[in-house]
Amino acid sequence: DHYPNLFVIDLKDWAEGWTFAERIRGSRNIRNSHIVFLTDHTLKDDEINKALELGIQGCLSSGIESKSLRDEIVKVLKHPR
Repeated sequence: DHYPNLFVIDLKDWAEGWTFAERIRGSRNIRNSHIVFLTDHTLKDDEINKALELGIQGCLSSGIESKSLRDEIVKVLKHPR
């Protein structure tokens, strides 16, 4: 069986993004996958705390350049979950 090591979730709709992340964390086969949020706005403190509680490894700006995005993803994947 093969399962993803990484989910990049585009947070255009916060409710759907958080729900999806919670479902990943609740799933036996993929709960240890890395999760990175991609968003076009700044997270509020309560949103950052919720992300940390869910074990989100990063929150990146959707305007990030492709090289920087790749570098951040590589950094996330180097750390065990």
